[in-house]
Amino acid sequence: MNKDVRITVSKGRFKKIREWNRRKNYYLKEVKLEARMSIAKLLWDKRKKVSFEPDSVKTILLVRNEGKVGDIIVSMPLIRSLHQAGYAVDLLVTEACYDVIKYSPFIRHIYKSGNCSYNHYLKSFYHTVSKATMKKLNRNKYDLIIDPCLSETPVHRMKLFRDINARFVIGLNKKSDISHYTVSVPYKNEKQHVTELLSLISKSIGVKATGNFTYSLHFPDVVLDEVRQG
Repeated sequence: MNKDVRITVSKGRFKKIREWNRRKNYYLKEVKLEARMSIAKLLWDKRKKVSFEPDSVKTILLVRNEGKVGDIIVSMPLIRSLHQAGYAVDLLVTEACYDVIKYSPFIRHIYKSGNCSYNHYLKSFYHTVSKATMKKLNRNKYDLIIDPCLSETPVHRMKLFRDINARFVIGLNKKSDISHYTVSVPYKNEKQHVTELLSLISKSIGVKATGNFTYSLHFPDVVLDEVRQG
């Protein structure tokens, strides 16, 4: 005689299993990322930190190669304040973001890196800056690199910093065991607006925050006329 056999598992138990799997996958991703970062540190990190000398800084490279237009726009108050304080400010962006910023009067030179996925940006050992562009960046002999990335430190940063070879590097909430970062500007309140967090960087090199967080994008009249005419 055939009988239907039904196996039931409570929804609560399935929920716990799914939650456990999510935590396991997240943990494994973190372990793999840490392992890649450790390898990158061994290959390309500085052997020891250097002492920061803010008064000697004249030239600055702002690194914004995340490939997100929004990150470029929210960086404008920082770029403007540094320019107005007398610094020569250059910018490294992806090709996709170049058109948004190319007319800014506050930037001396803009350099382009290749476009890439966020996964590649975060986990790859290698940056997407061409050899020709890297040669130009290296020749500029920057006093300071500003890395305003708020997410986890990308693995490729070690090689990027070594290739550019600036004297100092400033970041936000960076781990103390990464010697490339001369200064890590701490912040506790992650709910702060990103422009407020970036103003902490300008303060760290002695530039007084103006409180002006407006986003100023510049385009020539010819471009604006074309937009109006459709």
